[in-house]
Amino acid sequence: MPVAWDLELRHLRNRSTRSTSSFEENEKIKEMQEEINALKENNSKIDELMEAIAFLMQRDNARKEEIELLMQMQNSSGRHGLESPADGKRSSESSYRIADNGSSRRTN
Repeated sequence: MPVAWDLELRHLRNRSTRSTSSFEENEKIKEMQEEINALKENNSKIDELMEAIAFLMQRDNARKEEIELLMQMQNSSGRHGLESPADGKRSSESSYRIADNGSSRRTN
C-alpha cells in the first residue's frame, strides 16, 4: 500500500472518530441538559410543597393556640365558678334576693 493512501486512510479514520465522538458528546450534553431540566422541575415542585407545608403548620399552630386558650378559659371558669360577664356574679347565684321586709326585688 503506498504511503499516501495510508496517510489518507488514517486521516479519514481520525475524522470519523472525531465526528463520532463529537456526536456522542452532543448526545451526552443533550441528555445532561434534559436531566438538569427535570431536576429543576422537581425542585420547583418541592418548593411549592414546602410552601404548602409551612402554611399548614402555621394554621395548625394557630388552632393549637386557640385550643390552649379555650382550655385555659375553661379551667379558669371552673376554678372560680361560672361568672356572668355582665354582672360578675356566679351563675349559681340568683339575680333576685329577698329583701329584709319579705318582698323580692332584683339586685344588681
